[in-house]
Amino acid sequence: MQGNTRFTNKKRILLVNLSKIWGGGEKWFLTMGKALVHEGFPVTWIVYPGSPLEEKCKREKLPHVSLALRLLHLPFFLNFLTQKLREIGPDMVILNASQELKTVGLVAKELGIPHIIFRRGVSYPLRSHRFNKWMIKHVVTGFLANSQATYAAFVSAFPCVEHKPTLTLNNGIQYEEWVADVSPEPIPGRLGLVARLSQEKGIDRAILAMRRVKQEGISGELHILGKGPDEERLKLLTKESDLEDYVVFRGFSHDVRKELARCSLFIFTPKYGEGTSIALIEAMALSLPCIVMDTPAMKEVVIDGETGFVVPDGHSEVMGDKIIDLLTHDSKRNTMGKAAQIRAATYFNLPEIAKDLSNWIESL
Repeated sequence: MQGNTRFTNKKRILLVNLSKIWGGGEKWFLTMGKALVHEGFPVTWIVYPGSPLEEKCKREKLPHVSLALRLLHLPFFLNFLTQKLREIGPDMVILNASQELKTVGLVAKELGIPHIIFRRGVSYPLRSHRFNKWMIKHVVTGFLANSQATYAAFVSAFPCVEHKPTLTLNNGIQYEEWVADVSPEPIPGRLGLVARLSQEKGIDRAILAMRRVKQEGISGELHILGKGPDEERLKLLTKESDLEDYVVFRGFSHDVRKELARCSLFIFTPKYGEGTSIALIEAMALSLPCIVMDTPAMKEVVIDGETGFVVPDGHSEVMGDKIIDLLTHDSKRNTMGKAAQIRAATYFNLPEIAKDLSNWIESL
């Protein structure tokens, strides 16, 4: 399928995300791409067949190409990819991760596409071996990071990035749409956590924080929204910790906004690599104070003591104490929640962020 063909003097943008699953990165590629369309850019997506991102592109009739990367059929893949890139004729390619860089990025360079942008959404770099160094130096022409921590980590591994056009761009949400007509009332004592159930999200640390809540006899339930490969281990940990009355696994939700609106506060415990988490921003927009662990970029989102708490990394008991503090002090919880909402509206509103990206693209 060819991209948007309406007349424009703006760069033609190709967004490439070949993930099979749905997460914050995939949401960024969808929402930011639509925002760029709103800014007047012709945008086309390359997505993985049958992925949630492809389903959403189909549902919203967004111009896209479905492409399965299979190493056993690499020559066919590269030939098909070359044909599609020639049909689309992008001026700029924005790539999601290493697999996209090493396939679509290389073909884009071979075809002479002038702008090949690598977008990084986690604050740990690629491995700095020789081939990656060559790719970053000779293929990538610009760099997008979703936090200062992400940018700093990448530059530490690939110093040449400092000499390329770069933009640090927070994740964002459509604030006005997100907060409109939210009907459910918060349920006292309900905590929310939205994340893929995988080890890097550190959900075991959130579960263990609930031990303090139980020890103090405080009424509270942690509702975990998400699916992932670590699910069975996390459920076993919950059972072994005798926390089945305090931790509820809700699975994947098609209406995260409604679920978050039922919560009194939000917690987030990534072990490493998280940038400006979209789920965290969504919770703030709904006036939820947030308690996070001090991993890279968390302080770029949550202001400790003002919009929530930032506790030392790995200290589940300290997190438990902060949970108890907010569950038992309504005034403090409400004040922090309002401050969180103002911060989300001020610094993480997608239209303003999209304008920053639009201006950066125009400057290249």
